[in-house]
Amino acid sequence: MKWKSGTALLVTVLLGFAVPGAGARGVGWTGPTGIGEAEPVLPSGAEYPDELHGTWLPPDISCRTLDAAGSDALVVIQRDRLLGYEHVHLIQSADRIAETPRAWLIESALSLGGDTPDDSSNIFVLAGSELVIAGDGSAAVYRKCR
Repeated sequence: MKWKSGTALLVTVLLGFAVPGAGARGVGWTGPTGIGEAEPVLPSGAEYPDELHGTWLPPDISCRTLDAAGSDALVVIQRDRLLGYEHVHLIQSADRIAETPRAWLIESALSLGGDTPDDSSNIFVLAGSELVIAGDGSAAVYRKCR
């Protein structure tokens, strides 16, 4: 595997130690997608941190080609959901786990194409304009477009 970021490598290596209960429950992240039919009720006040809101693409795809980038590479983070290719993460909680770089443990309900949502835990690390989303032993790197 070719690492695009030292932060991605670090988060992946430390992931098992960084997420409480990762061994028994698993840390499942399969990337994001479109809104499915089944959407659980959100707990009051559960929101993605403001710093994460926006449209994100992998660093090897230019933001100038955003409309032509293809939906499978695009991640959109809104107040209460993360949208990606054929799935949606509806936030349940966001706990700040580090100040520098800014990092959160985010629990969400993951719905794949409208299927019954499953619990999902991911680490989000924001360093400058680079966002690393890690879970299930892998990490993806994104750059904010808008």
